Amino acid sequence: MAAVCAYRATKNSVLATRLTTTALCLGWSGAFAMHLAVSLRTRTVMPGVVTSVVPGLPGAYGVLRRIWG
Repeated sequence: MAAVCAYRATKNSVLATRLTTTALCLGWSGAFAMHLAVSLRTRTVMPGVVTSVVPGLPGAYGVLRRIWG
């Protein structure tokens, strides 16, 4: 439902789409970075580090570079 609302709110505006995508990417990147920090701090590998965090940060960078570049 949230995805449908975001789509409807941004479908007619390139700027709104860019800002929404940027907010999502930065939020997810923050979560990925926190996941890594907790793993390093506790000296454990939390589930999801390899499958979501490692590709997540470069992926977010690529998306942001693409929409603002």
